[in-house]
Amino acid sequence: MANSAAFLTSTFNSTSQPSIFEVTAQQSLAQTLGPACRHILKVAATSQPEHCGLLIKVQDELLLLANAALQLHYLKVYNSSFTENFYGLERLAENSQQLAIRPSFLCLVLVPYLRRKLETLFQKCREDQADGVQPSNPIIARLRSIFLSSFPSLHCLSQAVNIAFLLSFSLRKSKYHNLLSWLVGVSLVYVTPDRQKEKENRKLDAIQGSRGLRHLAITSVSTAARILTFSLEVGSFFLQFLDWWYAQGGVGGASTLHEDGQTIPKPPPTITGKHDKYRASIKKQTFQWLLSPPTGKKKSPLFKIFGKKSNKQTKFSQFPELPARGGTCPICQRRRRGDTVLASSGLVFCYACIVQHLRKEARCPVTRLPAKEEQLIRIFTQQ
Repeated sequence: MANSAAFLTSTFNSTSQPSIFEVTAQQSLAQTLGPACRHILKVAATSQPEHCGLLIKVQDELLLLANAALQLHYLKVYNSSFTENFYGLERLAENSQQLAIRPSFLCLVLVPYLRRKLETLFQKCREDQADGVQPSNPIIARLRSIFLSSFPSLHCLSQAVNIAFLLSFSLRKSKYHNLLSWLVGVSLVYVTPDRQKEKENRKLDAIQGSRGLRHLAITSVSTAARILTFSLEVGSFFLQFLDWWYAQGGVGGASTLHEDGQTIPKPPPTITGKHDKYRASIKKQTFQWLLSPPTGKKKSPLFKIFGKKSNKQTKFSQFPELPARGGTCPICQRRRRGDTVLASSGLVFCYACIVQHLRKEARCPVTRLPAKEEQLIRIFTQQ
């Protein structure tokens, strides 16, 4: 479908250089595939947290391997990346008839992976600096300061250079559409119908001429590529439907999934007073699963806290009690500064207190529900 449209577009052009719309469309598609695959992994981990929860932790590495296999197959067979071939484009080397696969492979696979890792590291370092968390090693602290000050400038510079290349490409002043294509020395051109047939024959020869594991790898990647292409052409609305479905709470809307694959139950009602009063206020028919003895190997996440009967109250005494006065932080027992609510429990703490506690314990200090920094919501009042 996309290739036919590209052939039709190229018929009315006097040059083989594609338009800016096709170039930006394939770039946008390449940037969308990563988040879409992460969303699919999140759906799988939500439905099967016991078996697929580990996928969330290693999602970047899994996508790196999948992207490497996909791009290597398309570079060898079609002389283009997956998204470039989807829009009927191919790569043309500047000083050679044969495309150099290694530089293009590094730019398509390794560069996006490193960019995402650097952006994640920058966000973490900036949050640590804002919270006053200082590394124990002064050399690391100095390197973090240099990284925080230089990364935004370098990122802005690279984006400005890419915009300049894209503008020059749209005005037909340059055949390179971004900085990486200029560094590698490749340009994008339309794929003619004859070239497309030649590439399809090349793919069939590669499949028929291979044996053993090589045949299995080529067949698997080719089949996965066809499925992905079909999904993009016919089922693009499916990802939006999944996003809407799980934004409503998923099946039953009874839980929330963290990045580490843990399924978090819905928070209990508002608690007042000590833990004994809280336990007495829980309705039996609503939280019977909480107070019932564990069945098999699966235990309720809050059974050890509220369901286990014991004469010793030392476990409950370790938890901070809710302050009697309003406006007091349950952790430091002082007047709150920077009111912040924890979504998993609905309690309000000092921002500095709850951030430091979550980084150490990853649980609510009062209800002991699993929690992370992403569940913190700052409260801003007129006072």
